[in-house]
Amino acid sequence: MILLNKMLPVLLASGLAVALLLWWITRRLLRVSGQLQVSEAQARFLANHDALTGLPNRTLFQDRLAQALHGAARSGQTVALLAIDLDRFKSINDSLGHPAGDELIRQVGSRLTDLLRTGDTVARFGGDEFMILLPNMTDDHALRHICTKIVEDLSRPYELLGRSGCIGASVGAVRAGPEDNDRDALMQRADIALYRAKAEGKGCYNLFENDLINPAQQQKSIESDLRTALRLNTGLKLVYQPFYDEKGDVIGAEALCRWDHPIHGALSPEIFIKIAEDHGLIDKLGQWVLDEACHFAARANLVKVAVNVSPLQLKDPDFFAKVHRALESSGLAPTSLELELTEKIVLEQSSAIKNTLVRLRSIGIRIALDDFATGNSSLQYLRDHRVDCVKIDRTFVARLGQDHENDHLVRAIFGMARAMGISVTVEGVETEMQRNLLASMGCKTFQGFLLSGPMEATGFAAVLEKQAAPPFESRALITVDLGGTV
Repeated sequence: MILLNKMLPVLLASGLAVALLLWWITRRLLRVSGQLQVSEAQARFLANHDALTGLPNRTLFQDRLAQALHGAARSGQTVALLAIDLDRFKSINDSLGHPAGDELIRQVGSRLTDLLRTGDTVARFGGDEFMILLPNMTDDHALRHICTKIVEDLSRPYELLGRSGCIGASVGAVRAGPEDNDRDALMQRADIALYRAKAEGKGCYNLFENDLINPAQQQKSIESDLRTALRLNTGLKLVYQPFYDEKGDVIGAEALCRWDHPIHGALSPEIFIKIAEDHGLIDKLGQWVLDEACHFAARANLVKVAVNVSPLQLKDPDFFAKVHRALESSGLAPTSLELELTEKIVLEQSSAIKNTLVRLRSIGIRIALDDFATGNSSLQYLRDHRVDCVKIDRTFVARLGQDHENDHLVRAIFGMARAMGISVTVEGVETEMQRNLLASMGCKTFQGFLLSGPMEATGFAAVLEKQAAPPFESRALITVDLGGTV
């Protein structure tokens, strides 16, 4: 009994120590188990999601697409698939660095997610490629609306680690019915539509067509639709991309011709302008753009509006009279009109064209030479045709800071322009480095996605009002470009 009394404290202490040890071991096991469960969940998440954006990856997207197609086959509903590729993403990586590129990808993912409905899926497939799954997409009209919103929203400027950057987006879309249950074939169709969108000039979308037609038939179809659009005044519009001075103030805008085709969606100007020229529609299309631009400029009390002129328009003996009628009907002063020509027109050395330009300048209309130095123009041609302004092409701007010979050439253009009393506009400015280097060369007028993309007329008017410049300075220069995008 005495021995038991002596051993009892020891036994109690030992039991307590064992209990504490078991409690610690159990707690440790629970913690480890919890950590393993978290790690397992994280592993499952990473296996099905993109590490940079947190969006579903290719594996999860394909699984959801297969489920959506299975559900559509049972319900009779349709499913839409969109393939998205970012335009000019490489230039962001090259100029601003990969951290800025990663931030851009994250922001693109957020913008796409915000645009869509609950139940839709946005996935990143890697690089600058995204895919979107839209269940219950009832018709092509709704699909075109979503594609347009995506192209417009992704073209807005991005704030990237304290610096600004701009890109574009090309979209290929396809809609699948209850009978379309081949997941891989559907994804291939979306890729084909995306390829067409990029081939049409990027910054647009294309809907896949099951009944493929040959190029000649397609061109004939687009020609017929363009005639209808001009006759009924439907589908065609002008959008405005501002010009900025060295202080960052808006000093004008370029008006770009756009056509929302009823079947193909937003067609690149490079496509429908060429068709208009080849099929005798360029005079009518050019007149429509000229009338629209002059009326808008007159209503907005803008200082200048410039119209990009096709070589075929200038060869028309009545071109001067048509320009004069547009000015009279709109009430716009001739001194507020600027005509943009390509080097091809200047190089033709046509006496008729030269005489037309002389008549136009005699009433105060300015002449500008677009895409300067991309052809074979010379100082003699500039003197002969009395050019008032030259526009440096984007191809030279893209190589700034990377090619010393290119930099010397651009600097020489500014020097030549100053010596001849010619103003200079630079298009395609996409990075701060380019803007700073151009400013050091004496550039006064900048344009490009770094500063702003094209805007609807109402949006451009709002920008001008917000700037609240003095009455004269708030008037803006507008350039109308029939044949290209910025």
